[in-house]
Amino acid sequence: MAVVFPVMIAVLPAGFSRDVGYALSKVALFLVVPLMAFRILRGTGPSSPAIPLRVMRPRWLAPIPAVVAWFCLSRISPLAPPPVPAEALPDPVTLAVASLVTLLTAGVLEEVFYRGFLQTRIESLLGRWPAIMVSSSLFAMMHLPTHLGSGPVLTEVAMILAFQGSFGVFCGYLWSRYRNIWITIGVHIIVNLAYIDLLLGWLGR
Repeated sequence: MAVVFPVMIAVLPAGFSRDVGYALSKVALFLVVPLMAFRILRGTGPSSPAIPLRVMRPRWLAPIPAVVAWFCLSRISPLAPPPVPAEALPDPVTLAVASLVTLLTAGVLEEVFYRGFLQTRIESLLGRWPAIMVSSSLFAMMHLPTHLGSGPVLTEVAMILAFQGSFGVFCGYLWSRYRNIWITIGVHIIVNLAYIDLLLGWLGR
């Protein structure tokens, strides 16, 4: 599914990434199909959760310093990109709906799939860091069809792989180290949330 989804988005019309079908395809490929595959492959063997049970007793305090440091570096440090200006955002209703859809399909589904499902299983085969690197690379590749603009292709591909890949490594390490899927979901939501840009833009006035 990690390969099927970006290939599917790349071959479909450009406007598909803004359609309802895009969100539904994410639900199908990142949640429904993996859960069905786990069910089929497990057969009549002992039941085990797709995500380790430790997430039911998450450790909250230990990852906080790393999360705060990442937020400062990626959103408010001199290295951070400028926040999206308010005039570039849609009307409040559209923004609220789009934010909710993004929260569910990106913040939740992508973390459950790439970290909870994919990375966990690669870890059992290859170990921690190979699993982090493989899942992060696939996570970055997933963004290529929707994030390429009108600039030089190689430059944009390098930037997407660098930014999304490093973010994937960060979330992958948090998941591997703390097994707290809610922390990685929270970080992902903050990164994608347009309201953070509005707040930062307001504070920077």
